[in-house]
Amino acid sequence: MGVAGLDSDVTCVFANNLSVRCWAGTADYVEGNAHQQGGLLGLEGKMRVWTGYVVEPDFANLVGVRALVGGLRSVSAANKDLAGCPRLSAQERADLIDALTFDAEDDLAGGEVYALVVALEPTILTQGRPVVGVWASVRGK
Repeated sequence: MGVAGLDSDVTCVFANNLSVRCWAGTADYVEGNAHQQGGLLGLEGKMRVWTGYVVEPDFANLVGVRALVGGLRSVSAANKDLAGCPRLSAQERADLIDALTFDAEDDLAGGEVYALVVALEPTILTQGRPVVGVWASVRGK
């Protein structure tokens, strides 16, 4: 994937559903109501932040995912490689794939999620390197 570079921290803090403060390291800062058309532009113009409710865009077959996870967990320790990955026969792999695709329903259809969208000038993330990796987390109070 490339050589690890420097971290570029992006941190956002909500006071409530409408008020957000976001920092893109020391490169840019934004504060205010980002739940408006176009969001908020950072003080340096290198970051834009938008928040709001959106229709869940992903397809999720939760029944299939649970079947897949259950199938993988049921593999005995003796039937795993050195990395701990299950050794599955072609039929076992096909059965698990079937669990995800056969009669699949979108369990998230029509649901809404509260979205935080952060757009950054690419140089904030790449720092002159061709690869960007993302690690994200969300914490409540």
